[in-house]
Amino acid sequence: MRMIALGQAWRDRGGTVRFLGSVPGMDMRIEEDGFTLVPLSDVHPDGADLTRVLAETSPGGWVVLDGYHFDGGYQCGLWSAGRRVLVLDDVCDRGEYCADVLVNQNADAREYAYPINGDAALLLGTRYALLRREFVAAAPRARDFSTRPLNLVVTFGGADIYNWSGRVLEAVGAGFPGQFNVRVVAGAVNPHLKALAETVKGFPGECRLLHSVGDMAALFDWADLALSAAGSTCWELCRMGVPMWLLILADNQMGIGTSLEANGVARIVDAVDGEASESWERSLLGFLSDTPFHQTASRAAPAMVDGRGAYRIVDFMLARS
Repeated sequence: MRMIALGQAWRDRGGTVRFLGSVPGMDMRIEEDGFTLVPLSDVHPDGADLTRVLAETSPGGWVVLDGYHFDGGYQCGLWSAGRRVLVLDDVCDRGEYCADVLVNQNADAREYAYPINGDAALLLGTRYALLRREFVAAAPRARDFSTRPLNLVVTFGGADIYNWSGRVLEAVGAGFPGQFNVRVVAGAVNPHLKALAETVKGFPGECRLLHSVGDMAALFDWADLALSAAGSTCWELCRMGVPMWLLILADNQMGIGTSLEANGVARIVDAVDGEASESWERSLLGFLSDTPFHQTASRAAPAMVDGRGAYRIVDFMLARS
């Protein structure tokens, strides 16, 4: 989704965009946005990947890499062949980097000492958060958290393999019956859709299960609060001024979650590998009932992300072309 944001900004500046890769469940969304998708069946570290990408691109053109499997050797293979390379990173875990530009959009980005070629440009922090066009046009609204029911969005990623959506929905229904209108966003590859649909059906209050949401900005504008994984969705929620309760579901989400909590925007629970402390329900219910926190978090969140990050990155790339 963040590559769609970058592609939109590049196209808005007059450029052309193609997606190359293996993107299960996302191919239709990419094409609906008007981009050409070139599917790759053999992905790195398979040597056919680099050969195919070089064949599909030209010296002097930009290649943007977003994926944890793109190691330094792969980056250097593109760079040494004359491609301009932008690497999107989250956790500085590649050992070495080789690029013209490295982007880390997260609030903790400056804590990393990137081992990268000396002439690379580092674009670090939420100033470069990659939000799609719908969020650029949107703006946070003032919310009244004293009224009930509040609007609540639940979103734990495209797969949600541990069914956190269902688990938190049951906790909300038991702890606050009738106090929330809920929208649950479930991805196409969610393995628990049938069970989740039953949980939604039995929720004590208005609750809808949503698939393939085309305008997340409108949904987040509707929401008063959000329950989410601590991934890139958090920057979208910040833009819209939505206080959030976050589960850290992978090590690479720890920096995002802790920085948002430190900025007074979120409450977090460590749930890496599907395990969370027994107190996660108490944390969740405490978050949902903390009106003063909701008010301060809603004001603090938009200060972290203004929605123009993709355009800043594109303008920088064009200046270096």
